Amino acid sequence: MTKTLKRDLCDIRDPSKFNSEITDLPERLKEHLPQHVKYACLYWASHLGKASSADDDIRICLTEFCETKLLQWMEVMSLLGDLPSAVHSLKLAEQYILASSSLHHLLHLVQDCHRFLLKYYEPISLSAAHIYYSALPFMPNSTLLETYGHEVGSSVRLLAGRKPSWSLCTRTLELGTGIAQSVTISPNGLTFASGHVNAVVRIWDVATGVVIMELNAHEKPITSVAYSPDGSIIASGSDDNSVRTWDVKTGKVGATWRGDDSHSDHRVICLTFSCDGRYIAFGSSNKLVRIWDLLQDPEAQYVVELKGHMGRITSLRFSPDGTQLATASNDHTVRIWTMEDVLRKEPEKVIDGVGNETNGEDSDRMKAIVLLGHFFSINSVRYSSDGARIVTGSDDRSIRIWDSRTGHQIRVIYCHTKVSTLTVVDDGDYHYIVSGCEDSTIRVFDASSGELRATLEGHFGRAESINLSLAHNLMISSSSDFTIRLWNWSASLRDARAIVPPRASAIVGVSFSPNGNWIGAASVDGKVQLYRRDGVLITTLDSEARSWDSGAGFLFSPDSSRILTRRLDDMLLHLWDTSDGALIARPDAEDQSVSLDRVCFSPNNALLAAWSDSNDILLWETVNGTPIVTLRGHVETIRSVAFSPDSRRLVSGSDDGRILVWDTMRHQLIMGLFGHDSPVVELMFSADGGVIMSRSKTKGFICWNAMTFKNIGGNPNTPVPYSSQTETGGRFNRGQWVGNWRIELEKDWMVLRSKPNAKGERMQKRLCWVPSTLRGRPLSSNRAEIRWDSHGSVAVCGVHTRRLAILDFSAMLELILGPRWNEE
Repeated sequence: MTKTLKRDLCDIRDPSKFNSEITDLPERLKEHLPQHVKYACLYWASHLGKASSADDDIRICLTEFCETKLLQWMEVMSLLGDLPSAVHSLKLAEQYILASSSLHHLLHLVQDCHRFLLKYYEPISLSAAHIYYSALPFMPNSTLLETYGHEVGSSVRLLAGRKPSWSLCTRTLELGTGIAQSVTISPNGLTFASGHVNAVVRIWDVATGVVIMELNAHEKPITSVAYSPDGSIIASGSDDNSVRTWDVKTGKVGATWRGDDSHSDHRVICLTFSCDGRYIAFGSSNKLVRIWDLLQDPEAQYVVELKGHMGRITSLRFSPDGTQLATASNDHTVRIWTMEDVLRKEPEKVIDGVGNETNGEDSDRMKAIVLLGHFFSINSVRYSSDGARIVTGSDDRSIRIWDSRTGHQIRVIYCHTKVSTLTVVDDGDYHYIVSGCEDSTIRVFDASSGELRATLEGHFGRAESINLSLAHNLMISSSSDFTIRLWNWSASLRDARAIVPPRASAIVGVSFSPNGNWIGAASVDGKVQLYRRDGVLITTLDSEARSWDSGAGFLFSPDSSRILTRRLDDMLLHLWDTSDGALIARPDAEDQSVSLDRVCFSPNNALLAAWSDSNDILLWETVNGTPIVTLRGHVETIRSVAFSPDSRRLVSGSDDGRILVWDTMRHQLIMGLFGHDSPVVELMFSADGGVIMSRSKTKGFICWNAMTFKNIGGNPNTPVPYSSQTETGGRFNRGQWVGNWRIELEKDWMVLRSKPNAKGERMQKRLCWVPSTLRGRPLSSNRAEIRWDSHGSVAVCGVHTRRLAILDFSAMLELILGPRWNEE
């Protein structure tokens, strides 16, 4: 392999193509990949594992291969369509190196390669070339990057935002559609199952993150899934009022319980298996808990019903020894049922959490210990591994630990946000509670002390479900952001108990300055930070800014010398000098309805115009923020304002369809333009200032002569063919035009797309895959918040994350369009 393998072994040359788009790939592989080299690529790690010891020859050969050919070998495995074998080979190699002290110098490199393949499995599986164009450029600082960083070449360059090390999240699976409301790991740790709102149950391969099987029989969203203790059966509960069991090997439906649709709401919210796999307990929205004996009643004819809760059942678990069942509800209580009493169906007393006994009002109630203490809905209940403790998480922002025998409350852990799901980890001397929170984080608490030990970030939405397999060092979480994430429950997490690092504030808006030299980033803590193009922080504006409809949370002047923000506490505008971050003035808008999407600078940078709900336009000087005049004339709400290129004219449009033209030097009304019969939502001047174009809410447009103010074209009822807001391309998914090309984000790939030709056809070249952590939005949203510089070659992203990233596509544009691409 070391003699044959090289980059682009099959001479494909075009990195924009997926493997599946290379029509003659089999012939190319046959020509460039000899059979003996193909065999070596597939089985080298298996043979390595059979070697008795690492002698000098093995050490020398393996060192050369790992330090020079790992990525080229990965290319071949991608082209062969066998990345699962590559994942397995790297795992075998890691085990062999661990057992051979003379090879420990390769350990970090091979471990990095394994993490690299898992993290960027999607683009690598689609295209071998994107090992270099999509994966290597975005990977964190590591031994692999140090060894192979020179291979990035003409790929996208990450100017800022590279992570300092691997995160605990090893893989992010983007679902596209169908949030996973429940995830569960198989007992052997090789697969996991997920239940989705689009009524599908999926079984995944843990090693590769590939879907092995889809189970379709439910008619409505899946709310809960669980493996049987022996891993042979998956049970699923659904909003279609049913519980189904599935054979894991065949995917066939086994037994089914279905509620009576004609009588009440039997929507299944949660379910769980008993430790021996005999019983399935499930809770419904109609306040009932049911227990299904799979052994004696496979047809679900005699399901035991437990009454007592006054609200829908949200979570339930059997104790590890199977003697108890704990159920939680949105009635703010947890009930502990003794299985012996439940199966005897004997009506008994209800016992509250402090030992007080009260006679049950309903003779159908079974004996239960009622845990009282939460103030809002309880979303999750779990047992400790020894069954002595019960842990609950609630919308009241607390986690509570209870004695499972007496029902007494042992400890309260207060969280800063609602707890949507949790799991309990007993790892030797360490006892943890892992909670999924409303704020999208996963937090790890010490169960003994209640202290926060770690905060895991990555999700963009509330955690829906968490499942952990300590034996396999694996945690899986699903979220409302349409992703499933796999986490490495490692020693680094278990030992992270000295200091929990402060969380960086989430970025709510980013934007380039017009001159392209600055990047502004507004965060939820009220600060706007200014960066250079290379990501170096220049200054911080402590403005308590807020993101408005303008998207960024701040506004640059045309010459980039000023930046305008709006405070969150008093709603006042603040004008800053970008060169030193000094506050210039606080323009007094008097009316708090003046927000950043109702403000614009004049092209000559001298004036600042703002309009409010009072139907007035306010003008200030930008040199020192001095107010000049208030322009009054509109009788209905102003919707749009625009300056002429020479800044001598100002046009404004309102809800009544009226357009007013103002002289900014004399501060006088010049003319009123009438033609629209619906709100004027957009105004703009032509580049020479000779034409005013107006667009109404009904999409009709009119062109006006800026000197005579006559209607010279357009139709107030015809959709506008051009819009500055949609074609400038500086915001969100599109860059600026570079000649006939521009870069666009298509789902999770950056593509270089041409203007339509005479036939309306557009050419495109795939540039790179973009990780979800940089897009800042789940794939399902179809919109990433990415801003571009004026050349359309540098993008800044990181909105809704806590990490600003700057991507430079200049080298790729030069490779594709030629060295003079930016002169067009």
